[in-house]
Amino acid sequence: MTSSFELDNNDLEIFTLIWLDAEINGSENKQTQNDLRQLSDDFQTFDSIYDCETYIQSLSIDTRIVLIVSGRLGREMVPRIHDIKQIYSIYVYCFDREANLEWSNNYSKIKNVVTTKKELIKQICNDNKKEIYQINNESLYINIYTNNSDDQFIHSQLLIDYLLKMKINSIIDKQFFTLCETKSDEDDLESKILEEFQQNNSSNNSLYCLAPDYVLCSKITENRLIPEIVKAWRQFYTDNPLNSESYCHIINNRHFERVKKLINKDKVIYGGQIDSNENYISPTIMINVTENDDIMQEEIFGPILPFLTVNNEQEAIQFINNRDKSLALYIFSSNKNLAKRIINSTSAGSTCINDVIFQVAPPSLPLGGVGSSGIGSYHGKYTFDSFSHQRTVVYAPNWTEPLISKRNPPYNPKVVAFMERLNQINRRWFFIPRFPCWSCTLIGLVLAILMRIYYVEHTLALRDIYIPYCTELFYRENPLKIVRCNGTYMYDQLGNKYLDCINNVAHVGHCHPYVVKQIARQMGACATNNRYLHDNTVILAEKLAKTLPKGLDQMFYTNSGSESNDLALRLARQYTGNYDILVLDNAYHGHLTTLFDLSTYKFKKANIAMEPPKHVHCLPIPDIYRGKYRDVDYNNDEEKLSQLYVDEVRQTVEEVESRGRRIAIFLIESLQSCGGQIIYPKGYLKNTFDYLQSKGILCLVDEVQTGFGRTGTHFWAFQSYEEGYLLKQTIYH
Repeated sequence: MTSSFELDNNDLEIFTLIWLDAEINGSENKQTQNDLRQLSDDFQTFDSIYDCETYIQSLSIDTRIVLIVSGRLGREMVPRIHDIKQIYSIYVYCFDREANLEWSNNYSKIKNVVTTKKELIKQICNDNKKEIYQINNESLYINIYTNNSDDQFIHSQLLIDYLLKMKINSIIDKQFFTLCETKSDEDDLESKILEEFQQNNSSNNSLYCLAPDYVLCSKITENRLIPEIVKAWRQFYTDNPLNSESYCHIINNRHFERVKKLINKDKVIYGGQIDSNENYISPTIMINVTENDDIMQEEIFGPILPFLTVNNEQEAIQFINNRDKSLALYIFSSNKNLAKRIINSTSAGSTCINDVIFQVAPPSLPLGGVGSSGIGSYHGKYTFDSFSHQRTVVYAPNWTEPLISKRNPPYNPKVVAFMERLNQINRRWFFIPRFPCWSCTLIGLVLAILMRIYYVEHTLALRDIYIPYCTELFYRENPLKIVRCNGTYMYDQLGNKYLDCINNVAHVGHCHPYVVKQIARQMGACATNNRYLHDNTVILAEKLAKTLPKGLDQMFYTNSGSESNDLALRLARQYTGNYDILVLDNAYHGHLTTLFDLSTYKFKKANIAMEPPKHVHCLPIPDIYRGKYRDVDYNNDEEKLSQLYVDEVRQTVEEVESRGRRIAIFLIESLQSCGGQIIYPKGYLKNTFDYLQSKGILCLVDEVQTGFGRTGTHFWAFQSYEEGYLLKQTIYH
């Protein structure tokens, strides 16, 4: 499909364009989508408010978002996302303009309500054009200087700011200074400032700390780029830079000797000429440079440009991130999305796309490093913020002492608990400008107590009434009240964010948009048991079978892992006619009565000493690092260690049978959960299963806690081992 508009998005700012419409995929909208894609390389469409909002929330804080909404969905969507910082502008695209004007006028980010595609595209283009500055054709006269030397800094900054907003070439540059010299003949101070600025307006006159230290690119790009750089240098400095008035030499002999030592002649592909008498080093390019070369161990501050080759952007990003954080990062690419990805994946003091050093020219922008490249920023207001000390002064009236007397000794448990809770209040919620300090303190204290009672204490009281105390509550003395989750994070009622390192269910992240969407779709269609014929029942079984070894291809759905294990025990006892069970130490297999006896880790957590029932027999965990048999004691012989743990199985079975008991099943986790994610030694599972099955004992593989996508690239934990041990006698879930 071709576009009906001819647009050039190079004239537009970089932004993400999002279109929300319930009929987004209707035939009448297809051509409009095609035209809108010309405005932004990052164009997204949604027919669901939830999906759209979730996507917006996932974007970087630096993303500039332009949003198009229909009239119906816009009424609901705009109030929810209007205050998000990334939202730059909103356009209501509808059939009835008058019907949507009234509500849209309440939101400042809504730029217009439009009814035609042409009007929509024109409005977006006008609102997102790049600012292009051009010099006025009229004579330029700036009389901003005075005889007052205190104003010199301000005046020169104004001049520089004006020059940066003009596209200057050599002819304009010469005309400008000639004009200024004519206007400042009678003012010595003006002439001096002008002369200094003219001498230093070229970056060639010094070696900046922001000059590129190395180039990362592919080998193909290197072969194309180097000839272009050489061509440009020859235009700048002629074929003999030594005689060029525009080319600078090293400032002194000490720095000359330092820079000279960085040059590896075997890797020089261009330049490399040296004149010790003149402290001269010609523009030099080095190739096949590695991160271990001398030139990569320090900042160069010299006319040397080393090239390092990478195969793709990920290698480039990894190389940058493995080194100290730089003062500046320069990206040369016409691919806006590539530039975004590099910026979002790296850290640097400043970044400039398709140019160098230009990001430090405007005095209104901050200049500074990050990490090892510097702390803080300067330029304009940022200079005062970085180099000024913020002094705090608080006046506390005498009458406030009774209110805060609890801070004084003696510190009984109630006082300590009160102070700990008070210390967690996020005071920024209660700051009121221009109020006396004591008023803020008093109001904040009252509100904090009320919020605490309402948000936490009230819920805790209800929990104590309706939830058994034996149900564990984390941090009971100061419990977290989690009100929402997203990705890997949880949020309490005050908005504090916590990394979730405990939840073992949402292993693809909380509120994953795809998972939520599929669950909502299924619940909106059908929610019943598997006794009825349904496509999804067999589709899921088929997908699961493809992940398992041949022969394990029948699925029995249950509501939980505990239910699965309980049913498997019944099957094993019925099949073998035996009753006893083998398990590993520190195992976890569920919370039903039958499975509590098999979850041996619970015995160690109990307040009183407990022993497994007589029908449960514990085997040592085959842990070659911290177990009964360790690698340090057997010269790291994994095969020997594996056999020792298999022998433990044999001895236990023989001891049990000597007492007249018979074992029905061996229940084992493919990868222990509560036992500490133990990887078993090579051969242990296969040899153990072979032995047990030769004795008529079934084997049950339990993956509820560690399988189902929780083991990296594997879907099941058993895939970390040899698959041959999964035989027909294996019950697997």
